Amino acid sequence: MRVTFSAVARCAAMVLAISAGVPAGAQPAPPPISAYAHPANMSSPSLSPDGEHVAYLTPWQGRQTIVIRKVKPGPGDKPSFVAPGDAEIKGITWANPERLVARVEEVEKIMGPSRSIPWRNRGYFAFNRDGTEMVRLKVDQIVDFVDEQTILGTRDGDVVRLDIYRNRWERVAGGTDRRIGFIPDPSGQVRVAVDYSDRTQTRTYLYRQKPGDSFDVLWKDEKNDGFFDILGFSADPDVVYVASNHEGDLIATYAFDLRSKTFGEKVASHPRYDVREAHVVKGRVVAFDWTDDLPARRWIDPAMQRLQDALDKAVPDSREIIVDQTKDGRFTLVASYSPLEPLSYKLFDRQTKEFSLFGDTFPKIPQAVLTPRKAVTYKARDGLEITGYLTLPPGREPRSLPFILMPHGGPISRDDLSFDLHAQFLASRGYAVFQPNFRGSYGYGTRFEVAGRGNGAARCRTT
Repeated sequence: MRVTFSAVARCAAMVLAISAGVPAGAQPAPPPISAYAHPANMSSPSLSPDGEHVAYLTPWQGRQTIVIRKVKPGPGDKPSFVAPGDAEIKGITWANPERLVARVEEVEKIMGPSRSIPWRNRGYFAFNRDGTEMVRLKVDQIVDFVDEQTILGTRDGDVVRLDIYRNRWERVAGGTDRRIGFIPDPSGQVRVAVDYSDRTQTRTYLYRQKPGDSFDVLWKDEKNDGFFDILGFSADPDVVYVASNHEGDLIATYAFDLRSKTFGEKVASHPRYDVREAHVVKGRVVAFDWTDDLPARRWIDPAMQRLQDALDKAVPDSREIIVDQTKDGRFTLVASYSPLEPLSYKLFDRQTKEFSLFGDTFPKIPQAVLTPRKAVTYKARDGLEITGYLTLPPGREPRSLPFILMPHGGPISRDDLSFDLHAQFLASRGYAVFQPNFRGSYGYGTRFEVAGRGNGAARCRTT
């Protein structure tokens, strides 16, 4: 990829011209670099099913540690800290009110001919909330949680049911060298499998009616045949939700009948953006996800959607997304996305109607040094409309600023309007930062994403 200085200069001039109406104020003193270099103070929060405890990750002594504490702590209640060996913790899930499962990575060194090579070994630990009875689960990947004691996981390519207390497993479905995934229904039965061929770059979905049946081809997703992805099951065990662009350029979500292998009604779509992701709980799709300028979620249950709307309206200039809820519905955990403030988590108590801050991710960054991000739309040389996000230094006029063009990785990825730690750090040092969602970014339709492949990739970042 070749990006010329003149292209960057044109981009800087255009973007800053668009933002010329932004007022300037007093320029605050920037915080130390350490305020931005510190990992998020809270990540992956999860409520216990009974609503008594919450678990989340926090940095401690140079690595992530699991914190478990009361949702409503009383006098004398102290949090417990759990760290599974030397592993790096990547996520946590409550299996039941007593026991949790942590996803971890361990970096091991394998000796090569002349030097040691780091190797990331991924796995799972199960443990009680007080840190006792910790075991490394005998699965390579968790497929789903079946009940409070059992998970579905993969082991040497096969699907197994595993007891998270006794760590004993039984095989329930076989794999092949091409099998890359399995999708269980809400009852925990593996009904859909996914194969992939490196040679033909073909993804094949297979289906069976019940355990013991052989898998038959459900859908073969050829390389140039568009987009098709099974997100999970609906309330009907013979109907799944799929993301597809078979009706146009944008990806939408549809019901899909497994028996007849036909599309049903369109259940989620957006006039400008792809709707291609879902929130799945125990095999069942409960909400559909997309990103416009901020993350968005639409619930299938009307009562959950009403709660989502009410919580979102309660906090202006942000997007409030329900991420977890207790079984009885009393406590709801909400992620708050904002163009100005770092990601934070809030807790809603249905009983008391209290909606309060639960935790900040970057509390050491003062509010005074943060500057709101702005969505900027511009036209490329061929007239294609491209969206990007601009972060200006606080207290500075948007002219004659040092300018940083910071495209995202991927290339099949994207930026959005929510708080960006790197952009805010650079802005605090006096730089204007622009993050374009160039051709190849996902979420804007299939043609836009495909335009970033092949020969188009050489110019996609600046046009």
